[in-house]
Amino acid sequence: MLPGKYTVRLTAGGQSLTRDLEVRLDPTIPVPEPELRTQLDINLKLRDMQSSVNDALRSIDTFKAELDTSEKTVRTLDPQAARVLVALIDERTQQLTTMEMKLARPDNIPGYSMGPRLVDRLAQLLGSIDRVLAAPTPYQVEHFNELKAEFLKDMGDVNGFIERQIPEINDLLKKNNAGAVMSGKAIEIPSSVR
Repeated sequence: MLPGKYTVRLTAGGQSLTRDLEVRLDPTIPVPEPELRTQLDINLKLRDMQSSVNDALRSIDTFKAELDTSEKTVRTLDPQAARVLVALIDERTQQLTTMEMKLARPDNIPGYSMGPRLVDRLAQLLGSIDRVLAAPTPYQVEHFNELKAEFLKDMGDVNGFIERQIPEINDLLKKNNAGAVMSGKAIEIPSSVR
């Protein structure tokens, strides 16, 4: 929170209390306000990127579960149709697993055996920038820009899957009277990061 005057409102049990509040910087730490503003700006972008990655991971989990259910349904169909559909479902499930591995380390794999994934690196950078009252270093800004480019590519891959692959699977499932996979919505890319 940047230094300044704020209004705080607490609402509980149908009652609301409002107070004015002034946040002041520790006078023993000489940090110019523009540096604090830069720190806050990057921190908020990192937070928003983490939220989008977490949304993507939840969507991937949902799609994988639905594809698993669809595969079980498909196996009850005509053997020839089942073979084609199961192959497509397996291929799409592998695509989802590949995207998931870029975003986060699976719970069953220890951190020492696999490098940090995007969600980990976003959290690490956020922690290192937020730890001090100063503008991010040039190296932190450079690392942020690298993570931002990776984030935009990975979210583009997830959204491409949602927009192209899910409708393709649904068309084939419907043609074979095998139901459909929930289409889902594209992962929101924070406007501050675009």
